[in-house]
Amino acid sequence: MYRIKLIVTGVMEKTALPQVLAKFFPEKLNGKDVIWEEARQGNGITCYPLPTFATEPARAAFKLAKDMITEARTGKQGKPADLVIVLDDVELGNLGREANIAAHFRAAVEVQIKALNLLTAEEAALRTTIQEKCSFHLIKPMIEAYLFADCNALQKAGVTAKHSLRHATDVEQFETNGPTAWLTQCKAENQKKASESNAWWREECHPKHYLSYFNPAYEETTHGVTGLLALDLQKMVQASTDAPLFCALIQDLADWFCIQNPLITTTTPCPDYYPAKTIRRNTLLLRNM
Repeated sequence: MYRIKLIVTGVMEKTALPQVLAKFFPEKLNGKDVIWEEARQGNGITCYPLPTFATEPARAAFKLAKDMITEARTGKQGKPADLVIVLDDVELGNLGREANIAAHFRAAVEVQIKALNLLTAEEAALRTTIQEKCSFHLIKPMIEAYLFADCNALQKAGVTAKHSLRHATDVEQFETNGPTAWLTQCKAENQKKASESNAWWREECHPKHYLSYFNPAYEETTHGVTGLLALDLQKMVQASTDAPLFCALIQDLADWFCIQNPLITTTTPCPDYYPAKTIRRNTLLLRNM
């Protein structure tokens, strides 16, 4: 039996994402069952704009890095997972700075490895385990954006009205372009943030708020989960440049399963989260970076 463990930072992801991804991949590997365990939820590291990485990682990254190492090394109950994937949101304050997020997480992993005070041989063995078993990926800007790739998923989340996106295909470049009442609301919110010196994101780019505009009763634990469970992942990549971060996750999983990418797409995965084939994997810290 092979065990896959997701470490996520949101309720929707914890409840539904293992099932959504499992539908896209084989149930067996090398003749053994593949079990997608219940996801583990932790705190995100991107709730606010991360400082440009220099030498010290953001302290918020330490716990996620520690949880990842624990799941790969021993597991919470003495059964280490065979694949551990940490998933965090980019959030609006870190848009376009995905490489910076990766730098903070890699540095946090190094801190946590050193904190174990292992013998040289033990540390080398742990580094091999992390390199073979562990990945860090991003959802951009947040999981609700992905629902806008699939009208059926939106309906399941309680959105029946027509919606409008400026970037009509790539939900990772989420920005709304109507209706007028929504844009008026956005303008007011943006002015409020500016007056409070908190203008590091624009309301037009907030998927959860836009979803709540159409469904004022929206709740992640009900509407969000139902919508995510209905999501057709193939609809995430309707154009050749769509969702490079999402494609990095899927390609990483496909490599672990030793299969071709199940997505029909020519999108190049984000190089910060899935390295080029020319890069030697034994030079990486994690599976994907």
